[in-house]
Amino acid sequence: MDFVEVIDSGPFRRPVTVVALDGWVNAGSAATIAAEALVHDAPIIARFDSDRLYDYRMSRPVVDFVDGVMQQVEWPELTVRLHPTGELDLLVVTGIEPNWSWLQLSGELVKISKAWGVTQHLSIGGVPWAAPHTRPISVMTTASSPERVPANDHPAGLLRVPGAAVSALEWKAARSGI
Repeated sequence: MDFVEVIDSGPFRRPVTVVALDGWVNAGSAATIAAEALVHDAPIIARFDSDRLYDYRMSRPVVDFVDGVMQQVEWPELTVRLHPTGELDLLVVTGIEPNWSWLQLSGELVKISKAWGVTQHLSIGGVPWAAPHTRPISVMTTASSPERVPANDHPAGLLRVPGAAVSALEWKAARSGI
């Protein structure tokens, strides 16, 4: 298998990539719950090679046994699913945050995004943050350029955090003009 297998190459209507991965930036499962609401039964239009992305000792496959007989092995995977909306198509990237090859994954996602005509890239996440359960949670916006950040909806000054695969994907997309 190539690094990415494209199953459907479009055409798509004003396509936008949306990335939500299960991993570091998924506190409270915020990203994966939002993504699942979008794509629960949506068709897969691209699939990335799991052997090149995952350390199976960290992201173990799930094995089903029925009456002592192995029935199925579910491997961790990273896919792109198509969610059409009224005006545009969301190309939703979901799966477990990869252990390996973030730079190659970023480049491959940019390559197929460009081929699909994508002009916007969005990431959804949940940052682990000290917040009492009795208080409303806050929403924080970050962007690839200052004009895209809403007023008073972002951290002031420098915010330095450990990176995530969604950050690598967003960085590469922004640098490519998406």
